[in-house]
This record gives sequence, structure tokens and C-alpha cells, in this order.
Amino acid sequence: MASNFSFSVSQTSDSIHDFACTPCKDDGLNNEAQFFCDECKNYYCNNCEQLHNKLFRTHSVFGSQDVSKWVGYVGLNPIESCDKHGGKKLELLCVDHDELCCHICVFLTHRMCQNIKHIPDLADGLKKQPDFKKLPTDVDKIADRLQEMTKKRTQNKQSLKDSGKKILVEIKSLRQKVNETFDKIEKEANDILQEQLHETDDFLQEDIDKCTKLNDKLKTYLEAIHTQEDDNTSYIAYRKCKNKMKEAESLLQELSTKADTTLTFSADPRIEPFFSGLLNTTGKITVDYGFKIRTVFIELF
Repeated sequence: MASNFSFSVSQTSDSIHDFACTPCKDDGLNNEAQFFCDECKNYYCNNCEQLHNKLFRTHSVFGSQDVSKWVGYVGLNPIESCDKHGGKKLELLCVDHDELCCHICVFLTHRMCQNIKHIPDLADGLKKQPDFKKLPTDVDKIADRLQEMTKKRTQNKQSLKDSGKKILVEIKSLRQKVNETFDKIEKEANDILQEQLHETDDFLQEDIDKCTKLNDKLKTYLEAIHTQEDDNTSYIAYRKCKNKMKEAESLLQELSTKADTTLTFSADPRIEPFFSGLLNTTGKITVDYGFKIRTVFIELF
């Protein structure tokens, strides 16, 4: 409810109202009005409004929702409106706190203050005062400084974006170096693996060749025994076949005592602790706000 209240520092009532109930005020009471009769031109609290309606049923009575129709209501310029109590007019200055106040502010916050002045008294002759006259110049200076600071901060924002792009390039470069290192490790490991596979392959192929060669000899001699009609030739084939059978038995005995050749991989046990413990970050990003420094570590896991 907008204020047309004229404040006095010596006010002793318990409550301050924008509009006081007329009948209650006449009886020395202080109750806030909730209604206004346009014909009686009086303000009424809830109780008095009920009595008024019984006596004057045809009168037009406006409630608080129609306060703009009340006599004495003055619409507020937004500049005059109290920020703490919307719709209340700034009418006072607490000199103790150098703070503009509406009457609600004074009642709730500044009741104990000793130096409260009425704004119309302070505004009298204001435009002739030197401080008022040079206000536009002072405002222009502050505005220029604010614009300069805005420009500086805008440039700072852009520089941060540029720094972010450079850091991203550094991160990608680090990633590339790490990738190259692991690629090199993988290549070396693969070369060694292929070398070992070739070596073990040759080792096993040697035994395979021995077995194949003996098997072929045995088949040749056995076939000669079956096809040769000459006893002498059959005898020679028989003797050579027996000798190769002994040689085969000896080879089989030798090979049967050998375990299968296997190939396994075991990672260096220092690698996992290196990444998960000793090297649990890849770097850090430091932000210097000017008044404080914040460091954020880039964690791997």
C-alpha cells in the first residue's frame, strides 16, 4: 500500500500505518484501515467497516485491492519506492546510517537512531549546492572508469579463451607424446614376440622334420621289403628298417621327456603402480584470480 504518511520522530504509537481507521483515530485508537468509503471519505478497519455497512448499505466501499481509488493514494515513481518494502515511499534519511528509509524501515530498523531527517527538508535548496551541480561530472568520471573496467574484463575473458585453446594444444601434444611412447613400447614388444615365435617355431620344426624323415624312411624300407623279390635286397631293407626303428624309438623317447614349448607374457609389475600410484596425475591447471590462486590437478584414475 503506497504511503502518504507524514512521519514524526516523536511518534509513540506501537504501529505505523499508511492509512489509519478514522473512527478508531477519533476514539484515540491506532488501527490500520482496510477499507475506504468514497461517499463518507473515511477509512475503516475491519470492525468499523462492518458497522458502517449496516448503517450505509448503498455506499461505495473500496477494499485494499482497490487502494488506487482511495482518497490520499499517490502512485509512486519507481525511484521513490523503497527497495526493502515495495510500494512504500522513501520519505526519510537516517543520518546515523546514511540510509534512505520509508516509515516501515524506521519503525523496524532505525527506531533507536538519533538523527533521522525528512527528505523534503534535505531536498530544499539541493540544486543550488556545489556538490549537486558537479554530480553529472562525477558520474561521467565513474561511468568512464566502469566502461574501462568492463573493457578490461572483456579483454581478460578473451585472453582466458585464448589461453584455454593453447592449453588444449598442450594437452593434445602431451597425449601424442604418450601415444608415441606406448606405440614404441608396443612395437618393441611385438618385435620381440615375433622373434621368439620364429625361434620356437624353428625349434619345434626341427623335431617335426626328424620325425617326418624317420617316418618316410620306414615307409620306404617297408615298401621295399614287400616289393623286392630278391632275398638279398629284402634282407638289406629289413636290416635298415630295424635300425631306423631303433633310431625312431630313441627319438620318441627323447622327445617324450620334453615338455610342450609355451609362450607367455608378464607385464613389468612396476607399470601398474607407476600409473595408479606414483603417477596419478598428468598435470595441473592453475587459475590466478589476482586475489587468490586455485590449482586443479588432472587425475588419471
